Order: sequence, then C-alpha cells, then structure tokens
Amino acid sequence: MTKVIFRRYKEHDEEQIISFLDKVFEGWHNKQYWTWKFGAVKKAFDRSPIIWVAEEDNSIVGHLAAVPAEMRIGDSLVSVAQIVDGATHPKHRQKGIFKNLIDKVSEDAKKEGFYAFFGFSNVPAFEVFKKKLPWLNFCEIAQMFKVTKLGSILRKLRIEKQNGGLHARASDTSVSRTGQMNVSGAAVLIDLIRTLLNATVALAKPEKPTNDINIKIMTSNFTGERTQNLWHECSSNYNVAFERRTKNLNWRYQNPEAKYTTYNAHALKNGQLDGYSVTTIERSNLKVGPIGIVNLEIGHVMDILARNERTFRLILSHSEKSLIEHGVDLIHCWTIRNGPNYHLYREMGFCPFPENLGKITFWLYTCEKIRSLDSLWNPERILISLGDSDLY
Repeated sequence: MTKVIFRRYKEHDEEQIISFLDKVFEGWHNKQYWTWKFGAVKKAFDRSPIIWVAEEDNSIVGHLAAVPAEMRIGDSLVSVAQIVDGATHPKHRQKGIFKNLIDKVSEDAKKEGFYAFFGFSNVPAFEVFKKKLPWLNFCEIAQMFKVTKLGSILRKLRIEKQNGGLHARASDTSVSRTGQMNVSGAAVLIDLIRTLLNATVALAKPEKPTNDINIKIMTSNFTGERTQNLWHECSSNYNVAFERRTKNLNWRYQNPEAKYTTYNAHALKNGQLDGYSVTTIERSNLKVGPIGIVNLEIGHVMDILARNERTFRLILSHSEKSLIEHGVDLIHCWTIRNGPNYHLYREMGFCPFPENLGKITFWLYTCEKIRSLDSLWNPERILISLGDSDLY
C-alpha cells in the first residue's frame, strides 16, 4: 500500500487543490475565488493562511485549511483562524486522514502565534473536532428564515394545500441541496414550510418601524473612520465577536462570486454612522427528485451592526424591503440562538430553521489551555452573523 504523505501548501498547488475540492464537493469554486480567499486575505490580516494536504502517488487525497481573522475576546484583540474546506477523497475515508490534518493545522496555528481557531460545522464534522480538541467552547447557530413568497415556493416545489395541510404531489419525492442546508425527503421540506408559516402567523406582528427623520439610510461602501467609530462603541457590548474594522470588512465583501449591497444608517444631526447592514442574493438550485431542478431566490442578510435596537430594526426593515423588491422567495440570516440579536429577528417575523434540516455549531478552540474562555463564554454576549463565515 502506498503511504499517505502530509505536507504544507507549496506554490502552484492551487490548481490541483481546486480540482480535488471540485470533485469531492461536486462543484467547488474557481481560481479567482481561491485567490481572494487564500491570497488577498494576507493584506487584510497581515497573516498567511495555513493549508495542509494529504498526498498519495502525487495526487491530493485530503485537504484542510485555516484562514486568518481577528476576534475581540473580552478587552483583547487577538489573531484567530477559521477552519475551512476540510475534505477527504471518498476512496480514502476511514483512514484517519482528516484527523491527521486537524493535528497538522492546529500545531501550526499554535507555532505561528494564533490565539485560537474556530469553525462553523455540521453535526458529523463537529463531533470529529470535539473528540480531537479537548477544551472546546461551542454554541448553536440559529439559522433564521422569513418566507416572503410562500405561494411561489409551494408552486415551485409542487406542494399544494389539501384539507388544511401541505402535501407533496409526488409521494416519494426526494429533496437534496448542497451546502449547509442538506435535506432528505419531501416530508422534511414540508415540515420546514409548515414551521415557518406557523411561526410567522403565530408571532405578534411588530409595529412597522417608521422612517426616522433623524436617520438616513443609503447604499454606500464602508467608510473608514465612521465604521471604526461605530465598531469601537458597539464592541464593548460583546464578550466574543469578530473584529469589524473597515479593512476586514472590505476584504470579506470582495468575494468575487457574490454581489453585496451595503446600507449605512447616518444620523442627520452629526453625520455619525449609527449602523449598517450587508445583503446578497443567492440563486439556489434545489434538486427535487421527479421535479428536477427548482430555482429559489434567497436573500441573505450577511451582517447587521447598530448602536441601538431601534436602528437595528430600521436597517433590517430597509434591507428586507429591498430584498423583497428584488423578488426573493425567502430571507435568511444567522445569529446565536438566544444571542444578542435573536429576539430582534423574532420580533421582525423571522423564525429558526428546524434542526432536522441541518444543525450548525460555532466552536472556538484556544491554542493554549490556560487561555480558557469559560468565564467569557456566554451566548447572550456572543455576536455572530453569516458574514463571519466563508459562506456566500
């Protein structure tokens, strides 16, 4: 049997890595995306990513990377790294390759001075990390949804109302989707729609935020000093949060595969930035057994930061209105379950995604046990948004 060799990334590996990830994930990304994610990130954080591969017969059979980021933990700004794109060739699974790659990446993260590394993982991947990393801090991500065109979704999925319930037209319809929201079976999808519909109906309709004559919301790029001042004032509200400096945000929202819209809320009295939001629209292809490909328009709220709850509601309402005008079928965002913004999304008609459609865990592992975060790890004071991940 040929021995599997583990090594760090070397120049020009990217072509083979992209080809490998494309096969494993049945469609990954292109060279331009790779250059943004693993190349341009160096300028934003003054650190290089950590990339390890497993090779057999000069072919890549495993891959794991850690992308630099910055995090505010307590009163300290620290360097951290996100674990991304972990993959093992199907023919080489159950050989311990992924576990070895975790060891290699974590050892290098410690040597290179990273305070911690983190990930956003589904259940199987999280269980592996939990076994390998003994003092792991973690909490549950709430994927929040708001249906904007229920009738359109039902028609696209050939689901119709019968006797007060929802039923699939094809009894054995199978449903699958790549990415974080993998589902299996039309009954599960119907359960999702029923959950969302019932939750939306059951929620008390919030008072529609009126236009505040003291705040003007406009489409704009991140503004250096104003964005810095906003983050400086807001960051003290959280024990754990990813750094939202202008340089970091500009890198994150230059992903070449997406088009983002940034809304800034300015106070007319003094011109200060009171908050911002970032949105994007995904044209998702849902594979539904006998129906074929179903196209859904999903609006993602990537991030919202605001000085107070009223401004948060104003910006979310403005973002939602714009996404609806662009014809999205539903709106999606992330927050920590029972975290600082969870109740605001609920008040605005969003409801959590059913766990049976895919649970996501945010986990953080400090490179030294002495750096335990137990005293700071309170979900009510952890700020997480979709933009903190490498998705979309």
